[in-house]
Amino acid sequence: MKSQEYIKEHLRGIVNKFPQISFSYEYDKIENLHIVQVTPIEQYVSNQEYKDAEGDMTFEFDNLFFPESLVFVNEESLIQVDEPDFVIEHTGTEFNLSI
Repeated sequence: MKSQEYIKEHLRGIVNKFPQISFSYEYDKIENLHIVQVTPIEQYVSNQEYKDAEGDMTFEFDNLFFPESLVFVNEESLIQVDEPDFVIEHTGTEFNLSI
C-alpha cells in the first residue's frame, strides 16, 4: 500500500467514527511531508478520543513509511493546506472525497 492510499483509508475510518470532522490533505514534495488539516478546530483541540486515533495513525504511518512524515494541523497552525489534493468529509450516509 502506498502512503497516500494509507492516509485516505485511515482518514475515512476516523471520519466514520467522528462524522463531524473533515480533513483537507496536501502533499509537500520538497519536504516529503503529508499535511492533514482538521476541521472544526474544537475537535482537533478538545476531543481526546479523536486525538488518540490521530496519534495511533501517526505512529503507525511513521513506522510504515519513514522517511515520509505525516502532520495534522488546524486553521490556526503555522503550516496550512493551501491547495488540497483531496478533502474527506462525512455527508450523512457516505464519504465525500473531493479531488
